[in-house]
Amino acid sequence: MEPNLYSGDLVIYRPFRPSKDTLKNGCIVVVRSPLERGNLIIKRIYKHNQTSIELRGDNETSSDDSRKFGLVSLEQVLGVVDQVIPMRTKSEFS
Repeated sequence: MEPNLYSGDLVIYRPFRPSKDTLKNGCIVVVRSPLERGNLIIKRIYKHNQTSIELRGDNETSSDDSRKFGLVSLEQVLGVVDQVIPMRTKSEFS
């Protein structure tokens, strides 16, 4: 998700409740990885419908996203990111 999220950044998310929450294009979500069982991934919603979403990483040239693993079911969505707290030092920002 670089340049918006980096390894080590703190991500705060709220649980996704399919019966109450509406997902929108552009939202960043936490999802169970379709490629690596037991891992979580953070991606941006590119497109969505009633039952699935298409995810894209912000760094499209090096992102493993729906272009590689296809659509993700809403059941795999764990939460919607509310806040990102950068955990880098000043020297890492330049």
